[in-house]
Amino acid sequence: MNFIREILRLNEELSLSQRETAKAVGKSRDAVSNVLKMAKALDITYSKAIEMKDDELKNLIYPNSNPYRDIPEPDMEWIDHEMKTHKNMTMMILHQEYLEKYPDGLKYTQFCERYREYISSRKISMHVERKCGERMEIDWVGDKLKYTDYSGKQCVACFFVTTLGRSTYPYVEAFPNQSSTSFKLGTIHALEYYGGVPPIFVPDNDKSAVTKTSKYDTVLNSSFAELVEYYGAVCIPARVRTPKDKPSVEKSVFDAVERYIMLKIRNEQFHSIDEINKSVWKHLADFVVKPFQKKEGSRESVFINEDKPALLPLPKVRYEIIDSVFAKVNIDYHIEYDHKYYSVPYKYIGEKVEVKAKPLIIEIWHNNERICTHPRSYKNLYTTSIEHMPPNHQAFNGINQQSFKKWAKSISDDVVEFMNGMFNGVTIEQIRYRGCLGLQKLCRANKNVFIEAIKLCNENKTYSFKACNEIFKHLLCITPPPMETPIKNDNVRGKEYYGGNE
Repeated sequence: MNFIREILRLNEELSLSQRETAKAVGKSRDAVSNVLKMAKALDITYSKAIEMKDDELKNLIYPNSNPYRDIPEPDMEWIDHEMKTHKNMTMMILHQEYLEKYPDGLKYTQFCERYREYISSRKISMHVERKCGERMEIDWVGDKLKYTDYSGKQCVACFFVTTLGRSTYPYVEAFPNQSSTSFKLGTIHALEYYGGVPPIFVPDNDKSAVTKTSKYDTVLNSSFAELVEYYGAVCIPARVRTPKDKPSVEKSVFDAVERYIMLKIRNEQFHSIDEINKSVWKHLADFVVKPFQKKEGSRESVFINEDKPALLPLPKVRYEIIDSVFAKVNIDYHIEYDHKYYSVPYKYIGEKVEVKAKPLIIEIWHNNERICTHPRSYKNLYTTSIEHMPPNHQAFNGINQQSFKKWAKSISDDVVEFMNGMFNGVTIEQIRYRGCLGLQKLCRANKNVFIEAIKLCNENKTYSFKACNEIFKHLLCITPPPMETPIKNDNVRGKEYYGGNE
């Protein structure tokens, strides 16, 4: 239901037309119009919509959600590829294959008409007069720069590029990879470099910006969508394999980076990304002041005089990068993120939740509702809140830390020391109960070997069941079995009966 909230936001906060809104959210104008009419009738504003759960919002906007399917359009790019690739290919064969996939699809006449329109439209080019400071186009450069770091390791640098408005004013930055974090950092740095925010972002179909794309429907990466919303803009990704949707950044990739900056730095020696960026920004400053060949001014002068005054102001606080992923709540009511485990209320076991990770906080959301938060852990494997446990786990059948320490005291002082080490610094003591039960099992198996294993653990300050268990098994293998005591009974024949000596 996020597209409904996005429609309301674009309509209320940016005052976009229905056509622009439809393009931004990847829906038809009729769908946008219906959502706005229903929201107005029910007095649902954007601020109210973001507080609603997905199911609640869906039932209000679509009270009669019967399945509906339009006649599927053929994939013209694939058809064109097949016609060019196979010498004897015909439209009749392609239409039959289309009907096998979509039995209710277009008839042959309309199928061919669509293809003729597609061929004709590709041959038409139109000059677009860009508005001042309206669009920021975003892309990665295909070519990478190889360098050797201070440790002697061979590395590559990836170049992130943006252009802005009528000036096509470029920003270039090198990153060690093309990750989602690098993409978002590059976007934030570009906005700060420009000193303002354009209303529209036009990225490539990079996974960092777009999760799912098709000709008619685009799903933005949720974390990048939040970044765009934070800066009060809208994201309209370029269509797949359609460079004309972002021509200025495509040209800057070639002119500014591949044909200017990379050639200028080709003979320089670099050992870090910071060194590369210092050189890149130096040559970028020279590039933007070069005068245009066919019009007055330079990229920098047009940016200062026309684009920059039209930009929206930057927020007072920089956007805090959030890594957003989906996870399934495990049977032990924990989810995994970055090889660490965080508890979730046990009623959500088996549910799919969204994990929003910040540098210091982990937020867990379900159905557009935040169900819990945790301090982000960089050391402890488990972060568990006792209120997330079911009642029987909270009580743990009457077992507690004191009962385990009482048992340890009955064995030896070494076991007491080990037990204190296990519980030391643990916020939620229940996560140690399972290990304590394991120690009791080892003690029942062989008390003497168990105590020796505990002593070795204390000497090495390794207070965990896993370490104790490994040492216990090793000692058990090298410990000789106890000698059997001879049986004393008058009815048992002795050595003398068989001719032996006493």
